[in-house]
Amino acid sequence: MADVTSTVIERLIASKLLTEQQIATCQQPGYPPLDDDTLLQRLVEQDLLTHWQATQLKSGKGPKFFLGQYKLMRLLGIGGMGHVFEALDMQLNRTVAVKVVSGNKMSKSQNARFRAEAKAALQLQHTNIVRTYELGQQGSQY
Repeated sequence: MADVTSTVIERLIASKLLTEQQIATCQQPGYPPLDDDTLLQRLVEQDLLTHWQATQLKSGKGPKFFLGQYKLMRLLGIGGMGHVFEALDMQLNRTVAVKVVSGNKMSKSQNARFRAEAKAALQLQHTNIVRTYELGQQGSQY
């Protein structure tokens, strides 16, 4: 993969979602390189990418795919305070939901409300309530 001409391949490598070796598994030696759409389709078929990750990479508008120990797999929903993603906890190898507050700047009252909600959720343990594991901040992102 010394001659990287594909924008999608450049984005894949920059995103750190896959290694060059994983990307190369979709390319056949002696054949012309795959076009971006076909490459992404094959990576999804081989479960190396999710459909959402492929769409984000293709559009060039994708988010960072990692938030600390969490690898974002797909968008679950958008609400009043932000986005909720299905993510893989890379340390514990478990699927979790990660809520990311929209925008980098929160007012003091929004920050207080977010923290109060998260702290209350951390106290709850019930079979009918989604378990909260962590409240965090990465840079200016809550």
